[in-house]
Amino acid sequence: MNSLLWEIIEMYPSDDYGLILWSHGTSWLPAGMQLKSFARDGNRQMDISELAEALPLRFGFILFDACLMGAVEVAYELKDKADYIIASSGETIYEGFPYDLIIPELIKQQPDFRKVAESYFTYYNEQENELYRSATISVVNTCELEELAAVTAQAIAGQAFDMTTFDRRSVQRLDVYSEQYTFDFMDFINRAFPETDKTALTEQLNRAVLYKAHTAGFIGMYDIDTFCGLSCYILHPSRDDLNDYYRRLNWSKASGFINLFDDREEEMNVPTPESRADVEPINKIQPRQGNLLENETPKELLPP
Repeated sequence: MNSLLWEIIEMYPSDDYGLILWSHGTSWLPAGMQLKSFARDGNRQMDISELAEALPLRFGFILFDACLMGAVEVAYELKDKADYIIASSGETIYEGFPYDLIIPELIKQQPDFRKVAESYFTYYNEQENELYRSATISVVNTCELEELAAVTAQAIAGQAFDMTTFDRRSVQRLDVYSEQYTFDFMDFINRAFPETDKTALTEQLNRAVLYKAHTAGFIGMYDIDTFCGLSCYILHPSRDDLNDYYRRLNWSKASGFINLFDDREEEMNVPTPESRADVEPINKIQPRQGNLLENETPKELLPP
């Protein structure tokens, strides 16, 4: 990817570049877990930190036409690689972005990324088929993410959190996996730390998320009652493999999320993906509603 992007940049010099990344996506999840954070190239995989390293410069925007990339962990990992990130926190319908509607805006001298996101939302929200009225979308100003992490760390500092007893299912889900990996960021904070003053956090989140929109639900599999514009991971008590990888992410360290782990790092026995046959693989999704979802790769919805 790095060499290809450099080749394009050298062929087409410009003062500013935008980047559209189209592929399968599974948010921040690590390579080697059958699916990966972003992209598929044969059997090769790329996690989100590798993607950040591969990008050769800071882009004016990165638009992810891929599932689950509108995560606070993803945005923070890429904050030094783009001014703005346009992405869906949930899965995406197989058609992806309506390029005939968004390209005219993206090629303007000063594109309005809110209009780009609004075009995506409107396109799906006005679908005649109720199942296809399924979308989440947001525009993130990456310059505000460092402060968002700092305010988050302040809000949860010293707060008690027990991942073994917290009901993850009580938080707004944003994926179709039965084990669930992505949740609404602010809904998690509100439910996990109900007594914490979140005024500063809410204000900073509104500065970071310039636009957000969601449909009433996603392909009949779950309702979307609240959406702050970013998803996040909630520690899973039986997935030490994912939890151990998660603590290495920049967002985990900067936001204080790393402090939500039990202080027993030396006791952790992190299994390899192959040894976790007892746990549902993250790519195994049973088809719903007449096989609208791909069974092996939850990137897009298949055409009827």
